[in-house]
Amino acid sequence: MNEEFDSSSLAKKYESKLQKNEIEIVKKLLIATRSVFPKADLFVVKNSENGNPVLRFGALGDKKNRVVLSVSSPNSQGKKRPIVSWGGQGTTTPKAKNSRIHKLKGIKNVFGTKGTKGITLADIDVDSIERYVDFLKCHNDQFLQKCFDGASTCSLSFSDSLGVSEIGEGKTRSDDSSTATTSKRRLSGEEVEAWLEEKSELQTPLMNYLDDVLSSYDVSKEKKTNVGSMDLFLSPKPQCEKNPFVVIELKAIKPEASENGGNRTKVRQSYGQLLDYSVNLRTPTDFNNIERWLVIKHIPDDCRNLLEKLTQLDSNFSVWTYNERDKMPLVLKLGRSKSSGLLSGGTKP
Repeated sequence: MNEEFDSSSLAKKYESKLQKNEIEIVKKLLIATRSVFPKADLFVVKNSENGNPVLRFGALGDKKNRVVLSVSSPNSQGKKRPIVSWGGQGTTTPKAKNSRIHKLKGIKNVFGTKGTKGITLADIDVDSIERYVDFLKCHNDQFLQKCFDGASTCSLSFSDSLGVSEIGEGKTRSDDSSTATTSKRRLSGEEVEAWLEEKSELQTPLMNYLDDVLSSYDVSKEKKTNVGSMDLFLSPKPQCEKNPFVVIELKAIKPEASENGGNRTKVRQSYGQLLDYSVNLRTPTDFNNIERWLVIKHIPDDCRNLLEKLTQLDSNFSVWTYNERDKMPLVLKLGRSKSSGLLSGGTKP
């Protein structure tokens, strides 16, 4: 590997110049990127113009690296803190403006209006990260896949706190029958653990269960909308067109998160996502004919009142629990569902 790309001293030099809050944002960007592209690389190289270290999100190469996000040196441009921009050509050069990545639909909206000219690390907030993930999911195609097709390397020392583990499959903590499929390496921080649980303990087994029991629905995962991809989507088969469409959002809810309000945050995000997906389906659909399901493993006490109120306000919103080992794994807990009868009366023989 090119020593310039693999210099730990260069990485340490870059990290030493970052402020603590900037390091946290880099971590969140890395977690968000690998939630969609698990093999994405994070590495430091020298700026070709002044030799200052710059940070890259993309794919590390022996001779040529591919760059999706670039973070400038903290010392660049006078008093400005590190600037995040798309690609590796800056923000205003003709090469940048004409690059393929700059032409992707919705790219200017990811980090807000400042994103057109680059945005400082400190200006990237939670909403920006969510838009970034939705953008990646919308463009999860061969082009971006190739851009992120690395070896999941990270030369910065703060990656140690995220728990980079080795190749293979990792068993989930609560269910030995489900495994979280990983790429060459995976991260095991709090946010990534939740993402892995949503995929391994909820999405995969629930999709298999619904596909096995439902006769009048097609079941699909990561179905794309105009604003992102749904976790699961139920679409009526032609012979059953009167059945409602179902948008399903999955969340890993943990009892210990009640203390810091983490569960309530996830619930609020989930309902917002369900509404957003419902009005942005790629095929125009009557809003009243779309059900919104939140599926979790259990309902935390600190969220019950909020969820009950939401089901009262939105007659098409319902809350379900899914536990793979139970005799009836999928159970309607709150709200109403026109399609819930299909799980008993309309299932496959």
